[in-house]
Amino acid sequence: MNGVEKAETALRDLPALGLHTSVLDMSRFIQMVFANGRSGDQQVLQPATLAAMLRPQNAAVELDQGFHVGLGWLLSGFGPFDIQGAGAVAHHAGATLLFRSQLIILPAQKLGVVVLANSASAHKVVKTVATETLKLALAAKTGIKQPEQNIPADSPNGLPPTALQSYEGHYATTLGLVTIKNKSGSLRAEALHRTWRLVPRLDGLLRVQYKLLGLISIHLGDLDHIGLSRTTLAGRELLIAHQGTQAVLIGEKITPTPVSGVWQQRVGAYAIVNSHIPHTAIRPTHIHRSSVTR
Repeated sequence: MNGVEKAETALRDLPALGLHTSVLDMSRFIQMVFANGRSGDQQVLQPATLAAMLRPQNAAVELDQGFHVGLGWLLSGFGPFDIQGAGAVAHHAGATLLFRSQLIILPAQKLGVVVLANSASAHKVVKTVATETLKLALAAKTGIKQPEQNIPADSPNGLPPTALQSYEGHYATTLGLVTIKNKSGSLRAEALHRTWRLVPRLDGLLRVQYKLLGLISIHLGDLDHIGLSRTTLAGRELLIAHQGTQAVLIGEKITPTPVSGVWQQRVGAYAIVNSHIPHTAIRPTHIHRSSVTR
């Protein structure tokens, strides 16, 4: 970390975290999965148990949309994990204060990749190396190649007034509070202390656009391939992200309520007093005023 060798921080007795391993051990784990739970002459897991691990356990949860999880596995192919034509994609990442890792397998093709890095800043690297390597291995073994990701063109027409009105409001999202406003017939989203444009695409979805100083369009990487839509499900107004064949719930419209007087009194700067405890990140803490809360 910052060029200095560090000892791994002790982790609590949690069901996740704390598995220290190597790529060779994890490769043997992948082989066990592909062998229906068998490793050498030992049956580590029963085939039925392994099948349940790789089967979506939340398929009946409407609000989860296309975000599927098994038992210990993520089964959603959203983003870089959208590998087409190869069957189910199962993956799981790992992270501590000092390490990052990514495991991804294609059970139907018996292909898997694990990447480990001794760097806390390698989250994107391990994910990119793992997914791109798996795509190359899939093409080499089966001839299945991934289609080019073409970003749909922008629509020459703006959204109708009813659609503009339906998007307006406050949303609780994975990024925190997002506020969408109608500005002279176009949508603006306020999030992460920035203002983003929501531009209609020809496929009916909205593209996220950011302009530096309001003039220069900035390339947003993977975000450029994501389209947004709005839907109502189970009485909830939802914001959905789409990429390829996947759709994932990312936000829900909420009704803002005033911050209570009790919390308003807590606004101010705070200092941590137990700074003598090892491995504690010490930094000034501030509580800021906000006009809305959930």
